Amino acid sequence: MRLPALLFVAMSGSALLGAAGYAALPTSPALERLAAFGEVIRSDAMRNVFQADLPIRIEFVRDDLYRVSGARCLLDMRRVLQPRPPGLVGPADYRMEEVARRCD
Repeated sequence: MRLPALLFVAMSGSALLGAAGYAALPTSPALERLAAFGEVIRSDAMRNVFQADLPIRIEFVRDDLYRVSGARCLLDMRRVLQPRPPGLVGPADYRMEEVARRCD
């Protein structure tokens, strides 16, 4: 009778540890969207285009396409998945790529 109780405790503990390890990866759509906005802000294209013009708005246009608006410029950026080395696990790495630029 003692052995089944010990097995239950061991199985419960391993299940909880497995769930905690899985929960550490950011899979929430809200977290992914916030990470993408951060990538837009830190991108080289953003720095280059908006040196003299202040950015006013960052918009989510559609999956992996973002638009940054300023007083004089409009910049469209695409989020591109970076390949990972084989066997490496964890959250995906992305970079922002300039798609279109229009300045008056």
